[in-house]
Amino acid sequence: MKKKLLTFLCLMATVVLAACGFKKVDAGNYLKTAFSGVDTKGRITYQFNTEELITAFLVENPKADAKTESELKAAIAEVKISPSKIENLSNDEEVTLTFANTKNLEKFVTIPSEKKVKVTGLTAVKKLNSEELAKLVSLEATGFNKKGKAKVRINDPRVASIRFVVENDGQLENGKDAKIKIDGNFDKVLESNGYILEGDGSFTLPVKGLKTVADKFEDAKNKDEVVKKLKEEINKKYTDATITFDKTYYRGLSSGVGESGYGDGLIEGNGNLVMLVRVEYKYAGKRTLAIGLSNLVTNAEGNIELKDAQLVDKYFDDFATAAQKLEAIGYTEVK
Repeated sequence: MKKKLLTFLCLMATVVLAACGFKKVDAGNYLKTAFSGVDTKGRITYQFNTEELITAFLVENPKADAKTESELKAAIAEVKISPSKIENLSNDEEVTLTFANTKNLEKFVTIPSEKKVKVTGLTAVKKLNSEELAKLVSLEATGFNKKGKAKVRINDPRVASIRFVVENDGQLENGKDAKIKIDGNFDKVLESNGYILEGDGSFTLPVKGLKTVADKFEDAKNKDEVVKKLKEEINKKYTDATITFDKTYYRGLSSGVGESGYGDGLIEGNGNLVMLVRVEYKYAGKRTLAIGLSNLVTNAEGNIELKDAQLVDKYFDDFATAAQKLEAIGYTEVK
C-alpha cells in the first residue's frame, strides 16, 4: 500500500511540474549584433550567445536536471537566424533578424519570431564623383605634344595603392583633356579610408606642359637662324676637312618607323633638322653622313629654342642612300 502511494505521489509531482513548466528567459536578449564599414556600404554581423542563454536558463531553473539541459542544447542547435539584409547598410536603417525552427526551443525559453535592430556607428563617407576623384590626383604629362605620356600622381597617401590608367597614353596633346580611370576594383581601399565611389571611376584632367615642335620647318619663325647655327656646328666639327653640303631634311614628330641601325637620334628624335654632307680629309679619304640637330623645341612665339638641342649623325654610303633612308622614316626635304 505504501509503495502504491509513493508511486502516485511521484506521478502527481511530474504532472504539477509539467503544468507549471519552466521559468523562461527571453532568448532574443542573447542575440547580439554589430555593424562595420562606412555609411551606405555597412555590414552586419550577429551572434546567438547560446552559452549565456543556457546559463541564464539554469540560474532561473535551478532544479533542471542534466536531461533537461541536454534537450535545451539540442533545441538551440535547431534554430536558424536570417537577417533581412547583410551588406550595403546605411545608418538609421532597420534590419530584421528572423528566427526559424524554434518549436522545440519554445518549451524552455521565450523566443520572438523576429528581432529588429537599428543600424548605427557606420563611418561617415565622402562620395567620390568624377569631380572629387580628380582632386585626389594630379596629371604629369611628359614628352612631346601629340605624343605625350602620362604619369598619374596620387595626392592623398591614404589611397596611394590605387592604380589608374590613362586613355590614349602616348598620344596626349596640350589643351585637351586626358581621360583617366581607376584600373581595377579598389572599393575596399576607398571604403576603409572613408570614401565611396560614385560612378564608373573615370574623370578628366587637362593636358599641359608637353614640348612642341614645328610640324613643318617652314613654320618656325627663326628657321634661317637655326639653319645658320647648324652649319656653324658642322663647320666647327670638321675644321680639318673639306665639307660639301647637299640636301637638308626636317622631321617634326618621330613615327617610330625604321631600323635601329640608323641611329637612335635619327629615328627616335623629335624636331630634327638634318643636313647631308660629305667631308673629305686630305689623307683619310671622304665620308658621307647625315648630321643635324634633334630636340628643336618651339616656344609660345613659334621660335625654335636651341638650348636643349642635341647633335645627331649617321654615316651612309652616298647622298642617294642617305636621302632614301631619311625619307623612309618620315623626313621631308627643306627647300
